Amino acid sequence: MFYTRLHVADLESGEGPGDRDVRELDIDGSVRSVQFAPDGRRLLVGVTPTPLVDDGFVALRLQVVDLDGRVTARIETEGKLGPARWSPDGR
Repeated sequence: MFYTRLHVADLESGEGPGDRDVRELDIDGSVRSVQFAPDGRRLLVGVTPTPLVDDGFVALRLQVVDLDGRVTARIETEGKLGPARWSPDGR
């Protein structure tokens, strides 16, 4: 599964869905996976250049993104990447 847009929302701001601060993050590519860091301040995003199925197997790259949408780290390799997870200490 992939997504063409990624939004973040502050679920503690406001009373109803219309009152919440929802922002779209500008992610270059097709988002394949998203995980919040243990501290809730960063995202680990799996991205492929296109939504094609083959890209999910051979072109997956990881990005660490802060909640403002700024990419703070990229993990790229010439080989295939499998599923990734944050360690309990957020590294």
